[in-house]
Amino acid sequence: MAHADLQVLVQDEGFVFARLRALGILVWFKTPTTQRARLVAGHLRDIAAGGFALLTIVTPPCAPVGADVRAIFDAGLRANQDSLLGTATVIQVEGVLGGLTRAISRAVTLVSRVPYPNNVYATVADAAMWIPQILSESAQPPPTPEEIVERVSAVLRRK
Repeated sequence: MAHADLQVLVQDEGFVFARLRALGILVWFKTPTTQRARLVAGHLRDIAAGGFALLTIVTPPCAPVGADVRAIFDAGLRANQDSLLGTATVIQVEGVLGGLTRAISRAVTLVSRVPYPNNVYATVADAAMWIPQILSESAQPPPTPEEIVERVSAVLRRK
């Protein structure tokens, strides 16, 4: 990851959590665990000042997360909701299973009634088109869609 503007906050073999200005980029290479969820939630405050968005990419090896992991993420997002401008989740699973997984994720979000915009996408490029819009309210200039796609690609190549 040779991009000077991409700051890695925390990582291990199962995930990378990085910052691109006011955008948190979280890539899961393995199914999230409670330990990893706590690490990420603890670093949300590092990007919260001035308003931020969170882009989460779930790669194909990941299984659906359990309620305990979801509760940790929800608590971390709630603790920073005054600064959270929105979240985008990319579920990189193809075919019918991918469509079903994204539909379930959207339904869970609707039922939980989060107080910030949240969208689910099949590709990083699709999410990258929406993120600059929500980051327009941030104190920092938003990254362009091209910057987002390029930086996420760099993180994904690390595997």
